[in-house]
Amino acid sequence: MLTVYDASIDVSSKHNPANERWIMFNPDGVFESGGKPFGPNRGTWEIDSKKSILILHSDADNDDSAWHLTIEKDRMYWIGIGDERKAGYKLVYQRS
Repeated sequence: MLTVYDASIDVSSKHNPANERWIMFNPDGVFESGGKPFGPNRGTWEIDSKKSILILHSDADNDDSAWHLTIEKDRMYWIGIGDERKAGYKLVYQRS
């Protein structure tokens, strides 16, 4: 993860202080993520390709989420939707 925004304010130092957060999408529909300060997570993922929506079903309680996706070259932008806790967040990922 490169950058985390909350209502256009860069909050990366709070949400990715060690600059080590990551997520991996496996072809079998399972995702895995990790890094400080939130630690490991796992669950399933699906894409609504017509609406460019990524849906994560986390194994952790109360951590499911939905994100509007935009991909430009080697960067992926996620904008939180639906969940009040994630709405307003924008995550920027760099493909490795």
